[in-house]
Amino acid sequence: MADNMIYKRSLDLEDTIELNRFRLTRVDQQGKEHVLPSKKMIYDRLDITYQTFDGSKIAMATLEDIPNPIILFQEQTYEDWVQSGKKPEALHERFQEVLGDYPQQFLQAHLPRTLDSDPNGPGTILSGMLEAIGIKSAPNCSCKKRAVIMNAEGNDWCEKNMDTILDWLKEEADKRSLPFVRMGAKLIVQRAISKSRRLLKKYGQ
Repeated sequence: MADNMIYKRSLDLEDTIELNRFRLTRVDQQGKEHVLPSKKMIYDRLDITYQTFDGSKIAMATLEDIPNPIILFQEQTYEDWVQSGKKPEALHERFQEVLGDYPQQFLQAHLPRTLDSDPNGPGTILSGMLEAIGIKSAPNCSCKKRAVIMNAEGNDWCEKNMDTILDWLKEEADKRSLPFVRMGAKLIVQRAISKSRRLLKKYGQ
């Protein structure tokens, strides 16, 4: 029988950390958009909720305002933790290990990437170019998710995977019954990549 656990602890930080949660849009099961506004978060102490799940063999930590969980143990390491007695304190020790010497950078990386968090990324710029000609992302489309992928992978990846990006654009055009000219779409993507490179060189991330 599964014996799941919820365990709460606090951790005082040596130095105050500052995190930026960028504007985030989420879609519920009914297709309705919910917008979480941008928020600057300052911590000198972390209030942590630890959760363990015997069925899926996962132990994780969650923090308020940081929606992505932090995986502590999984599969074999979870079994090792169980064999050692499932001590709650071991979860807290493991969290401090993964937090490392640079907690601000670590926790910022666990906040969702959005187009606002990468204003000079190729995906963000391509989205802006498409919006300028009247093609905006819809609640049920994959546009923003794919734009975030483009930002995360970078301009070199976008160039090498041009066909994949064009296929994404064609798929969305077909869904909306919009005309699609592959060569024209390629030119737009190339311009987005070129502009992104210029901006990143000038301003950085």
